[in-house]
Amino acid sequence: MTAIAVISMVVNAIVPMLVLRLLFAGDATLLPVRALTWPLANPIGFWPVLGLFFFWYFGSRLEETLGRAGMLRYLGWAWLVHTVLAFAFGLVGTGEPVLAGISVLYYAVILLYVADNPQLRFGIPFTEVSFPAWAGVLVVVAISTLQLIAARALLTIVFMAACWAVLAIVARSMGLLTHLQWLPNLAVRRKSRQRPAPRPKKQSRKARKQASQVLTGPWQEEMKQHQADVARLDELLDKISSGGLESLSPKEHNELKDLSQRLRRE
Repeated sequence: MTAIAVISMVVNAIVPMLVLRLLFAGDATLLPVRALTWPLANPIGFWPVLGLFFFWYFGSRLEETLGRAGMLRYLGWAWLVHTVLAFAFGLVGTGEPVLAGISVLYYAVILLYVADNPQLRFGIPFTEVSFPAWAGVLVVVAISTLQLIAARALLTIVFMAACWAVLAIVARSMGLLTHLQWLPNLAVRRKSRQRPAPRPKKQSRKARKQASQVLTGPWQEEMKQHQADVARLDELLDKISSGGLESLSPKEHNELKDLSQRLRRE
């Protein structure tokens, strides 16, 4: 999706008026095709490119939790929620809101990742100073809100708040934001079927002898811990495979993230 957005920036730079034919606005509700084309209305510029980098950065880490299919499903919901609500708000006839480019989805990804990782901190480059990620995102949201107020785009503020609220429920139903118990969880839990345990294979005498020989050294404890982490990760992935991400408890959800990060560092 990041690559598609970059390509669309190049094309829109070559044909500047194309952006106006792709975006979705209140006065474009009679053109249903724009419901599909507005994510391609990406203008070229420093801030759009910087925002696209953060979309890729936080989206990649969110994808590690949801998986590729889960991430695609969440982005599909983000597109659908923004499109449907934009159509509904557009019926008011004020020309708001305007959906133009993948930048509309930046907040849907960044806010979700930061909300799902409340302990995350941002560090200031070349210093040892850091601050909570939620505080940095709150400042950015506040600045964007003040810009919309200055532009008298009050309906857009209500529209964005409504989109984020709906997407928070979607994320909660997909197994994220487990620490926010007050959010509704609309997921239908499936009964997990117990798989029969595989019968152990018989080993030859030579194989048993080789397995009994253990190399000792300072790395032995690290190898044991690594094997235990891999085994536990396999258990959690098997549980997700049979019952979905929402089948994990909040403790198991945090354990999955810790194991993924630790094994990635190793």
